[in-house]
Amino acid sequence: MTGFERTPPCAIAISIGTTLLFLLTKQIPADLPRRKLKIDFRDRVNISTEFSDWIEIFCLVPHRAYA
Repeated sequence: MTGFERTPPCAIAISIGTTLLFLLTKQIPADLPRRKLKIDFRDRVNISTEFSDWIEIFCLVPHRAYA
């Protein structure tokens, strides 16, 4: 048993989102500025709006996607 059997999908999504932000910005996500309780990363990355939306909706605010 690896422990992943008990990990909720939202925790996995947050892990993926923070890892993606670290790889894209080369900064720890906790050090990035916030706006209205959201991590403000869009001006620090060179990716499509669709991918930014996907990261924000499914990886950084999983309660909206998994509710």
